[in-house]
Parts: sequence; structure tokens; C-alpha cells
Amino acid sequence: MNDMIGSDFDGTLLKNGYISPTTRNHIKAFRKNGNYFVIVTGRSVPKMIEGIHKYDIDFFDFIICSNGAVLLDRNLQVVEETHFTVDEIKKIIEFYKDRNLVFSTVKKLYSLNQLTLATESVSAVSFESKNRVYSRDDTIHLVQNGKYVDIVPKGTSKSSALLKLSEKMHINNLFTIGDSENDLDLLSCSPQSYSFHHCPDEVKSHATQCFETIEEVLDTICRSNLINPIKVSVIIPTYNRQDLLEMTLQSLLQQTFDSDLYEIIICDDGSTDDTFSMIKKYINQLNIQYIYHKNNGFRAAYTRNCGIKAANGDLLIFIDSGMIVHNDFVFEHFKIHNTSLKEIVGSGRVLGFEKGKEIEQKIIKMYIPHNIKIYLSPCFEDRRMQTINKTHIQMENWPAPWVDFWSCNFSIKKSLMERIGMFDESFIGWGGEDTDLAIRLFIKNIPFIFIDTAIALHYPHPHSELSGPLLEQRKIIRKTNLINKYQLPEMKYWLQVGSSKLNQFLLGRKL
Repeated sequence: MNDMIGSDFDGTLLKNGYISPTTRNHIKAFRKNGNYFVIVTGRSVPKMIEGIHKYDIDFFDFIICSNGAVLLDRNLQVVEETHFTVDEIKKIIEFYKDRNLVFSTVKKLYSLNQLTLATESVSAVSFESKNRVYSRDDTIHLVQNGKYVDIVPKGTSKSSALLKLSEKMHINNLFTIGDSENDLDLLSCSPQSYSFHHCPDEVKSHATQCFETIEEVLDTICRSNLINPIKVSVIIPTYNRQDLLEMTLQSLLQQTFDSDLYEIIICDDGSTDDTFSMIKKYINQLNIQYIYHKNNGFRAAYTRNCGIKAANGDLLIFIDSGMIVHNDFVFEHFKIHNTSLKEIVGSGRVLGFEKGKEIEQKIIKMYIPHNIKIYLSPCFEDRRMQTINKTHIQMENWPAPWVDFWSCNFSIKKSLMERIGMFDESFIGWGGEDTDLAIRLFIKNIPFIFIDTAIALHYPHPHSELSGPLLEQRKIIRKTNLINKYQLPEMKYWLQVGSSKLNQFLLGRKL
């Protein structure tokens, strides 16, 4: 799991109209490790966006505005919004008619005279007051914010919005930072909360630790975050494919993703060739775990599960020996999970897979190390990309994404993989274990996201110990067993249409 910092803005990050370079660098280092930085502010959306541009702020993942009423993403798009009902607005106007009320929407601020012009919902109301003001109705919530009073819908707060977001993002450690009265609930919602020595005693009493400066707070958090920096585990099952595995490792040497943040777990299903000697050449160049067990038949499910159990990363990326990955491969898988608000399965783009012997020979003849983009042409293209281009429907919306799920290039959070039961080790011999896993994920409504930027070339090699009619017979048996096991309505046409055309067929029937 990743960590998250939720920090107040005015008086905390922004001090005397200034955000120091040290503060910026600490936050960027924290985020580089795969963690999230959230600005949690009483400012309205328009005022916060104004501040983003004014102070050149580019180091956030989310912004919680209006004391928890609005959540913005990295692109300043509204993710969630809580707003008042018309009756609640009428009550506020009646209760505080002697005040100069300012009504906040996600796009604009309105005075009372302008309010009839508002076409959007009001998420917060504020007014200036030198003295403390108390709520006159239990359907609204008042927050003292310096010389201002902010009114937000009941149940809305900085802490509730941050805790809801941290739950969605499956956060491990939540750190909070604040400096004023409107940060009390923010400081109280985390066992790792920080304030400053110059703050009022009431504020300091809600924090677990106080420092002189924001730079000291961030330095402390960043140091604690480096205890286990591994964020990604790349799992590679192998068996007597020394040369192919070396091609895969060579491509992993070229990754743009920080090498300190990921590990490579090679799971050897009992190789008798010189695999281990080859791996030793890369021990000082890559962060490698090598797991070996004696061969007891083709056990892809068991072998991959060994890698899952040994993984230190929160994110698992699975590739096969002979998969030659683009230099942004690890980063692209990591990015899609790190920016998703829900659990997903990432299916990477595979060039040259299931294309026949003629195309395989062409791949071998054309091959140039570290230049797999030369295969970005229709004859090598991933059939799933072709389905997307033809139907204009993304994989997550396909009726049977499980049939187009390939274990040679996919990613999933370790926590989800463990909850779903990992690969079914009863599958012995070639094929079926990946489709079985995908069906279980599909039944749990986990979206399958096709990552067209996580590119890998499937370098030609024998597909299994079977070939020809025996292989086709094995495929039919596997499909029939899965149909009988799960009995999904989408399986009705699977044997008749085939795997490669099933989604296009089902989408055509829907269209």
C-alpha cells in the first residue's frame, strides 16, 4: 500500500505568501516513491485554482476544497461534491441576513444579489466575522477559519473527505499537517499528525508532534517513508528459457522508473539449463529475488503464486520470459494504478502475440534490442487494441474482458490478488489458470483497464509442451471446464465464436 499526506494550505504550506523550494522538493520526493500528496483547504474551488496558478503549485495529487465539500483530481476536475439543498440555502440566508454572504460553487463565487445567476450547486457559504459564531441549525456545519466563518453541509469536514479518499486509495499510512482552528478535525483523524510550536495550544493538543517549520515535518515523514521503498514487484515465471529470460532482463535494465522502487522476482519452475548462472550476471544491476523449486510438471499457477508470496511491492506486474518491455513499461503500469480511485486490473499491450509462424519469423528477422516500437504496425498489433479501434469501446466496458486477459503482461495490487485467492494451483499443464483468475475478478466487478502505453513485445518461442491437434483439444477441454464451473451468460457463444472474436461478437449483438 501507498502512503498519503493531507496538508492544510494557508499558513501551513503557504507561509507569508511563499512556498519554499525545500518544501517543494520534499513533497516531490514523497510522491516519487508512489505516495499521494493532498492539499486540504478551506478555500473555495475558484480561490484554490487561483492559488495553484499564482504560486506555481504542481506537486499535488488531489485537492480537498471548501473544508471537505469538493474533491479535485490532479487535473483540477471535480471528482466528488457535496452541496446544499435549496431549503438549506434559504435557511442560511435567513439566519445570517445581516452578513455579507459569499456563495461558493465549483466555478464561481456569488454574492446574495448574484445568487439567482448561479447555475451550479452551492458547496459552501462564507462571511467575515471577528467573533466566534455558532450554528443555529443542525442541518449545516460552521467552521471558524481565521477571520472568516465557513458554512458547509452537515457531515462535511476536512477529515471525513480525507479519510474517504484514503480508503478509496487503499492507503497504508496517513499523515496530516495543520496550523489553525479549522484543522482540528484534520489533525485528529490520523495517529501521525503534525503542527507547529507557534500555533495555539488547542491546535497543538490535537497533533501527535510539533515542529518549527513545514520543512522539518516533511523531512520526518520522508525519512519514515524510506524504510521500505519497494513499490512494485515484477514477477517472471521461467523454465529452461535462459536466453529468452536474458532478453527480458536486458529490457528491464532500460526502465525509466526509479530502480530503487521496484524489484524483479524470478520464479524458476525447476530449470535444468544455465538459467541461474545467467541471472547472476544481473544481480548487481537489478534488484533481483530468485526463487527456485524442483520441477513437478508445468505449474504456472504455483510458480506465479510463489512470486506473489515473496513480493515486497504493493503493485504486482506479471510478465513472461521472452517479453521485451518498453523503457516506460514499469512506470506506465504504476501510473495507472497510482491515479485510479478504485481497484483495477491493468492489461498491458502485447505486440506480436498469437500472430502465426510467418509473423513470428518477421519479428525475429527485424529484432533490434531496445527498439520494440518498430513493431507498432497493424501486422504485429495486439488484437485487443484492434477491438478497441473497431468498436470504439474500452476493455473495461466489454461484456467478456476475461477472455482477452493475458498473464504475460498485466498488473494488479497485491492486496487484491490475495483477496481473490491468487492463481488456482489445481491447474497443471498449459493454459487456463489466467482465464480462471480473470473470471473471478470479473465476477467481483473489478474493471479491466487496457494500458496501451505499457508496451511489450512477445518474442517468439514454443507455446507449450503440446502442439497442433493436441493443443487445440486441450484448449477445448479447458474452456468446457470453465464454462461448467462458472456458467456465465457471456460464455454461451465461447466455443462457437472462439476467444479472439468473442467480445466483438457480443458487442455486435448489443449494438
